[in-house]
Amino acid sequence: MKFKKPDNVSEGKLLINAKNTLWFDHIFGDFLSKFGSSYNKWMKTQSKTDPVLREQKIKDNDFPLTAYILKNGEWKLIDFLFTVGPLASRDFVLPVDLSGIGDKVEIKVETGFMFWELDYAAMDFTAKQDLCVKKYAPFSAIDNDGMDRTDELVGSDGKYMVQEHAGLSTEVIYKTEPVNEGSIRTVFLHTRGYYELIREFTGLPDIIELNKFKTPGYFSEYSRSEYFRILKKEDPLMCIKPAN
Repeated sequence: MKFKKPDNVSEGKLLINAKNTLWFDHIFGDFLSKFGSSYNKWMKTQSKTDPVLREQKIKDNDFPLTAYILKNGEWKLIDFLFTVGPLASRDFVLPVDLSGIGDKVEIKVETGFMFWELDYAAMDFTAKQDLCVKKYAPFSAIDNDGMDRTDELVGSDGKYMVQEHAGLSTEVIYKTEPVNEGSIRTVFLHTRGYYELIREFTGLPDIIELNKFKTPGYFSEYSRSEYFRILKKEDPLMCIKPAN
């Protein structure tokens, strides 16, 4: 992508609206199925893996949407956008250092084969504004059984609010302050947590196939080969449902 850059601008913001594809959701589920009855054991092992190593494996497999800027004839990393699922598009804002860039900005985005779909991309060159940022802890958090879950959500303390099956919900209320005249309030929900992929597979693990996925970049190659294998079947309709 190429954008015309205004004069005397050294910083910008890359705006992207994107989500993961249903195909990626399908192909990742296909990968998990290869563990067979050993899936739960593998998941427990993964939960104990060093987060830094786990994140590097994610990058090695081209799961993120990776953005670059062209500087002096070389592509320089801007940042990684990690997976967000296939059900809803998200808006992303990536700060971009434009020092040393002329009147044209060239951006490149990369990912694994059909892992992401983009609906919108733009560059914002407006100057930074002074913002008043305030953080509010939950005033109350009541789940759909009437239980008070506030204490589990007020801090990053390893005390998690657990929702163990589909259909559970919690209503969280925050007490804020009036907005000053002439100001605009924007609200961001800042959360911390995780989810577990619950799967029930049977059979022996396919060791030969699983070993192939240890090679960096193989996941993308597998996605491509499976996609074209299905196309060659000339199926009149291929319907993919989200695995989660």
